[in-house]
Amino acid sequence: MALHGGVLRRPGVGRLALLELVSSTGDWLLVIGLPIYLYALTRSTLTAAVGMVVELVAGLAAGQLGGLMVDRFARRPLMAAANAAQGLALLPLIAVHGRRDIWIVYVVGAVESALGTITGPAGQALLPSLVTEQELVPANTVIGVAGDLAKLVGASAAGAALSIHGLPGLVLADAATFGAAVALLLVRFPGHEPASGSETATLQAPWQAWRDGFRVARRTRNVASSLVLVVLNQLAQGIALALIVAFIVTDLHRSSADVGVFRGFQVLGTLPTGLWLATYGHRFAPETLLKASLLGAGLIELLMWNGPLVTHWFGYYLILEVLVGIPGMAGFVAFISILQKATPDSHRGRIFALVGAASNTALLVSVILGGVLGETFDPRYLLNITVALELATGIAAVVLFPTRARVVGNGTRSL
Repeated sequence: MALHGGVLRRPGVGRLALLELVSSTGDWLLVIGLPIYLYALTRSTLTAAVGMVVELVAGLAAGQLGGLMVDRFARRPLMAAANAAQGLALLPLIAVHGRRDIWIVYVVGAVESALGTITGPAGQALLPSLVTEQELVPANTVIGVAGDLAKLVGASAAGAALSIHGLPGLVLADAATFGAAVALLLVRFPGHEPASGSETATLQAPWQAWRDGFRVARRTRNVASSLVLVVLNQLAQGIALALIVAFIVTDLHRSSADVGVFRGFQVLGTLPTGLWLATYGHRFAPETLLKASLLGAGLIELLMWNGPLVTHWFGYYLILEVLVGIPGMAGFVAFISILQKATPDSHRGRIFALVGAASNTALLVSVILGGVLGETFDPRYLLNITVALELATGIAAVVLFPTRARVVGNGTRSL
């Protein structure tokens, strides 16, 4: 099974995929390892929750400035500088030895989250300059698969690093991934890279540049439509994140350890889907993939959250979690590809930063809402709200992205 157009043989795409694998492995080392360390240190779930809120708020606060920088400076050197700064920012964690040092963890988490608002949008903005428009879906899929592999590697390595060398071992392992990312970025990417210095994204006039990016987002139909979809979708995802543990423990009568097993099974759906899309994704318009994915995910979740009416067999839910990974991967790839196509190169950093801010805000609101309502109502009933939101997102996608026939490589027309 060969990848369409040899997209992986394009050195720039291969480099970005390897960069995603290395960098995201480091991210997952910290995402998984730090809460484990904090809980072992304090025996408090609130401590880890506060850390998540701090990181989210820092990302929201810094996101628009990060987007401006992505549009102002050459993206590859900017990514290298941000990765180097992230590696150095980790080092104060080595000084954490007890409860009174937890503030260091919060500060480091905030800095890492703020710097991440540069690296993420920069990579997403750089990719379209390395491939043709028809190759966007397979290229984004390859990078998405690399991210899933990184999740598997990073989550597994986090526990090993902590058990063998404690928090310093976790920090040094993560710092090493940032060092490897910098090395990958220092060698020039083959292919065309846009010139730096967008006229609109000047550091001398950040407010005007931000307004200009917002104007483009508002006036570009596909970007404005994408913002609507991401808010609806993240409202659903946040409620699910807040209630999934309670659903598995309360409604399915399983242990909390089964939650990790359940979430891990989704990768069994995303990875094969990613490999398939990397080969055949060029045959489908990303708008078609997005609509099918959102509606498909809503129907699968309808069967999942209402499953206790029929069965409590855990295998049923594991199978559905694998299946929901299929539209999950396809929808993610389609959404990114639509945004990349719709946005001028000079504004991609600001657009991706704006979408990220909208996504995180909706996620924060829905996590809090789900947590509060979950104290009173059965999680199963509340999770049906996520089904309604997911299906509403799919219906909105059908309305906002009308299907148009397009010509594919062999001259035929595809929907």
